[in-house]
Amino acid sequence: MSNETKQKQEERKVFEKFASICPIGICLDSIQQPDPPKPDIFCKDKNGNVIEFELGEAVDQNFQRLMELSMQTSIGMRSYFKSLPPSIEKERFSKLYGDAGFIFSFREGTTKIQKQNAYPEIFSFLLSLSPGYKGDVEDSAQGFPKICKKRITIVRDVPNGPLFDDEGVGAHIISGVLERIESKFRNSYETTGRLELLVHSFNIPLSLKIVWESKVQKYLEKNMNASQFKRVWIFDFHKPSIEYVYPEFNTNL
Repeated sequence: MSNETKQKQEERKVFEKFASICPIGICLDSIQQPDPPKPDIFCKDKNGNVIEFELGEAVDQNFQRLMELSMQTSIGMRSYFKSLPPSIEKERFSKLYGDAGFIFSFREGTTKIQKQNAYPEIFSFLLSLSPGYKGDVEDSAQGFPKICKKRITIVRDVPNGPLFDDEGVGAHIISGVLERIESKFRNSYETTGRLELLVHSFNIPLSLKIVWESKVQKYLEKNMNASQFKRVWIFDFHKPSIEYVYPEFNTNL
C-alpha cells in the first residue's frame, strides 16, 4: 500500500467519524476524495449544499517522545492516585479534585523515577490548597513541589477527574495545531463550494483544551479573513468530540 493510499484511508476514517457528529448534517453517501489541488474532501449537507474540507493532523510528529511524556505524567500520576490505599487523604483528594485537571511543568532533565519519587510531595501540596481552587499556582507558593517549575495549572469542570497532564506535551500539541493551521492557510485550493478546515488528532488524543485554545483563538482572529477558509474545526478523533470551532457554528450559514 502506498503512503498516499494509506493517508487517504486514514483521512476517510477521520472524516466519516467527524461527519457522524458534525452539526452541519453531512450526508455520508456524498463524501468524495478528489486529488490536489482540490481540498481533501468533497461532500454535501442535508440541504444539498456543497462543502469542501481540507484535513490536517494536529499533533507534533515527534510521536514517541510525546507518548513517553504522556505516560510519565498523565498515566503515571493517575495510576499512583488509584493505587493509594483508602484513607482520609485519598477521599479528600477525590472530593476536592473529582472535577479537576492538572497541568504540570517539570524542571528540565527530570527523569521518570524522579517524578515518581515526587508524587507524595505533589499530592500533599495539592491537598494544602483552598477548596475549589482553579487557575495557576505559582512556584512562589509555600510548599510548592521542588521538582516542578513556574506553575501548576488547575482547571475545573473536567469529566472523570482528576486528570493529569504535562505542559511539555501541551507545548508540542500547541505547536502542532498552530503549525498545521498556518501551513494550510498558506496553501491555495481549487474549490467549487464552501471551504472549511478540519484539524484532527488521529495518532494521539488532544491535550486539555485550556492548553491550546487561547493561542489558536488569537491566531484565527488575526488571520481568518485573509484565508480561503470559512470555518476551522478542531476534532479529537479518539473521544470522538469536536473540541473547538471558529467561528462558532450557526445553522444559518
